[in-house]
Amino acid sequence: MNQENLDDLIRRLHLEPLEGEGGYFIVDKEINISKEFSQIYYLISAESFSHLHKLSSTEIWTCVDGDLSEQLLINEKGDYNIKNLSNNRIDASISSIVEKNIWQGTKLVKGGTWALFSITVIPPYKEESYTEATDILIEKFSNCPILKEFLN
Repeated sequence: MNQENLDDLIRRLHLEPLEGEGGYFIVDKEINISKEFSQIYYLISAESFSHLHKLSSTEIWTCVDGDLSEQLLINEKGDYNIKNLSNNRIDASISSIVEKNIWQGTKLVKGGTWALFSITVIPPYKEESYTEATDILIEKFSNCPILKEFLN
């Protein structure tokens, strides 16, 4: 997909830039009547991805369409895992559960142009539940060689 088509997709889905984290999103208003969870559609591109952050809620990511993405997950002890996400590849998962208080970031694998996700947040997302990663984590999680790639 070229940039013109990507811009058209962003317009058609009424996506807005997600400040801080990166990427583009829209709240699914038909589903967000629940007090149990919230739901968004979230798009990453080569230029704008999900920077490393953590939430005090659990996130369930489901790949809707697009290119292969990689998700970095790091717990407070520094143990990390990289998960490949795609809805059309046998060597990747279609979904990922990110437990609360796990550092995570998601970006396209090199050569990708976009990926669209449906993300459910349990309990519902609140702005105060979001913590953005800083360079301090580079030293704290020095055992993770790709950490810098996921920072803002």
